[in-house]
Amino acid sequence: MEGVSRSIERIIRDLGLAEQMQLAAVRRQFNELFSPPLSDHIWPASLTRGELLIYVESQVWLYEVRRHQREFEKRLHSFGIKRVKFRIGKVFRKKNPRGIPPLIKPNSLPEELESHIQREIKDPELRESVRRAMLSVLGQRLSG
Repeated sequence: MEGVSRSIERIIRDLGLAEQMQLAAVRRQFNELFSPPLSDHIWPASLTRGELLIYVESQVWLYEVRRHQREFEKRLHSFGIKRVKFRIGKVFRKKNPRGIPPLIKPNSLPEELESHIQREIKDPELRESVRRAMLSVLGQRLSG
């Protein structure tokens, strides 16, 4: 089973989806990491090479969060976040209990990804599980 796990990790890394999965994990737990009112005014926008960009809705909140940058980095370290940057930008309001924007669900995987999965994963059940996981990740990537 370890070989399968390594294959999946390699596919995710090769396709550049590892950071997107990290970002999705941060978004899922964001309201637990940072409680209201703070979480009502900030949103994890993107993750690139270990640097998380957090959108802040106003200049006042931007000033406040910058004062606590080290605390942000400490709380997010377990997600592989090395550095946090703040910028004024779109903050998603809590329209659902967890504050996560709805996913855009793609119907199919890109051809290159589909053929890579078919070629690399021989077990049909595992292959289908990986396909579903990739569709989910791509949906989060499209909505974020």
